[in-house]
Amino acid sequence: MATHDEGPSRFDPRFDPKFQPGYDPQGDPASAARGAGRPASTRAVPEPGWSVAPAQPRVPDLRPTPPVQAEDAHVSTATGETNTPAAAVGRNPFVVALWATSVALLVAGFVVLQAYRDLNNQPQTSGSGSPDFALIQLLISLPPALFQLSLATMVGLLFFHAVVWRRSGRS
Repeated sequence: MATHDEGPSRFDPRFDPKFQPGYDPQGDPASAARGAGRPASTRAVPEPGWSVAPAQPRVPDLRPTPPVQAEDAHVSTATGETNTPAAAVGRNPFVVALWATSVALLVAGFVVLQAYRDLNNQPQTSGSGSPDFALIQLLISLPPALFQLSLATMVGLLFFHAVVWRRSGRS
């Protein structure tokens, strides 16, 4: 590491000065010796007043696209076909599947609850066998789990729709 004769160093001695703010490559004899063999056009010397900061990486826009309005769709007069983007037409099939799954879980909870009620309402006679213990436990414990899963899915979908609605700018 090179020391300067200007008095106390203005750079942190723990690190190489060329990586610290305010470093001047022309004032450092070690860097001048390293760069002397290269042509001047290949040296990375910034112009005064300009920063040599690396460019920020471009992050893709993941926001949902707004639906295409009727005036936005272009109709070809020769073929009569529209050239609207495929992503803007229709609904997201995964969201539709989640809504259907949520409703199916809710219906399944009621069906299992009704099956337990029917099993409990059968008359118990001394000659008939009692229902299996595992079946009764399954019929007792399954409906609350199905109801909770259905409710959680519906609440999550409502939050998803609220975020999409807010991003679209509709009020």
